Amino acid sequence: MNYGKCPVCLGKISEEIIEYHDYEWQHTLLFDALEIRYCYECGFGFSTPDLALKDIERFYSSQYRQVPAYFIDYKNFSKPFHPDYRSVAQLMLALQFCTWEINDVFLDVGPGTGASFNTAHKILKEPNLGAIEYAEGAVEAYQKQYHVSSIDSLDKYRETFKRQPKIVLSSHSLEHFTYTSAVNFLNDLSKIIDPSGVFIAEVPHVDFRIHKNMRNEDSPHFLFFSKSALSKLFSENGFEVLYLNTCGRIHEKNYGQVYSDVEQTVLKLTRFSKIMQFIKYGVKRMVNILGISGKVILRNDNFYYGGDRDCLRIVARRLEVRDNTD
Repeated sequence: MNYGKCPVCLGKISEEIIEYHDYEWQHTLLFDALEIRYCYECGFGFSTPDLALKDIERFYSSQYRQVPAYFIDYKNFSKPFHPDYRSVAQLMLALQFCTWEINDVFLDVGPGTGASFNTAHKILKEPNLGAIEYAEGAVEAYQKQYHVSSIDSLDKYRETFKRQPKIVLSSHSLEHFTYTSAVNFLNDLSKIIDPSGVFIAEVPHVDFRIHKNMRNEDSPHFLFFSKSALSKLFSENGFEVLYLNTCGRIHEKNYGQVYSDVEQTVLKLTRFSKIMQFIKYGVKRMVNILGISGKVILRNDNFYYGGDRDCLRIVARRLEVRDNTD
């Protein structure tokens, strides 16, 4: 990657080189040589040098889930006992921008625990479920519990599904891509997603212009997004941004530090700054369908938007290619 200009906005890249924090996977040696650069203008950050794609795929296939903090026992896989509030919030937001029909396809890119499939079964009408996942054992586990059809790349989508995906979810997956892989993925997805469908993605909100000292571990992330960088990445690679905002917890200046007076004020102001459509249509539906307490919804960080929060949530629709010929 050329470090002279930002790959997202062509702005100036920082001269400062930031140490890459790797605590969980030091035994793999994969991240030992990485450093972080970022753009002064849009805040986009990325690790350098680029790692070989085959090494990254091997890591996610056999090593990523072996660390206790990220371990998933796919051999004894079961449905969650409680609602997954993050995927509930994500799917309810997606439904504000598209119309779901019976047997439409819901595709999750990197489903992890598979909690989004449990949510999809409750919120969406008779969904056709799909997954893109590398982890060993995941494919069998998803199929057994949720009847999910899994593929390892978008290239194989049309071989497996008859319909174009109506809702595609990428929850904390894009930051695991290299820049080139992310660009390729977005462009490929824009060609197969339903024209009336939406792509909803959530990533950590890490703008190195303001969050350099507010982060903990960087690994295994390769990309770091500001609000403007995420918007630019989507709009330059086949998508129209329909909605983009911060979500989750208010950023702390340092982990474990008490909120400053300013942050306390922001917290109070943003406590009830939810999407009005979600308030109007979503809460009552979730109380009825999922049996979630309204008080729980209003207290859970996954339903908070606005302010300097620790995640970004974006909803986008594919750009239609216009034929300029007469």
